[in-house]
Amino acid sequence: MRGLVEADEKDAGKRNDLIRIWKISRANIHARLRLLQRTLRKRKVPSFLTDDEHFRFVVEMIRAGRVRALSANLLDKAGLVGVGEACRKLGVPVRVLYMSNAETYWPYSDQFRANIRGLHTDDKGVVLRTTGSWSINKDYRYYVQSLPTFQRWLEHKFLRKVHQMIRRRKLEGPDDVEIAVITTDPDAAAARRAGKSKRKSKGKAKP
Repeated sequence: MRGLVEADEKDAGKRNDLIRIWKISRANIHARLRLLQRTLRKRKVPSFLTDDEHFRFVVEMIRAGRVRALSANLLDKAGLVGVGEACRKLGVPVRVLYMSNAETYWPYSDQFRANIRGLHTDDKGVVLRTTGSWSINKDYRYYVQSLPTFQRWLEHKFLRKVHQMIRRRKLEGPDDVEIAVITTDPDAAAARRAGKSKRKSKGKAKP
């Protein structure tokens, strides 16, 4: 009986925490979704926020148990390694990898490289990421990149941070939001880097 009471109290605590977080965040989330809704309608891009068919598809995916929440650390071994192995066994390629702006907080570690390179994907796989620009436009920069290309980037040890792959343009003001595709080839970048290093070495060797 004592164990059941403690479990009930623990669950009640979690519910109270969730309600508190919801009350704090709901206004910002609602405003963000409304802005996204207006943007998608203006650009005529269907989504679950603007199209009933898309909304029903998402709902049915959840009801059928085809949406699974998995808590995993991008820098740890357990989560993404397991996802990569499962997808490979099922023959299901990872088509979308979204990491928000997590990459801006740390340099690429060996384990992170192994996690991403271990994902089973194909030529349709993409990485969706953001980097901060809050002080300029109260928003983010949005980037799309081929997932296989990102996996190739991670083979090169000189790549330590996400910004090395991105050519960021200067934002013009609060209404300027950058949305770009990262097309820089990692092998070409490595060759340019090697060429610069070689020229520097020759310059130092001159009498």
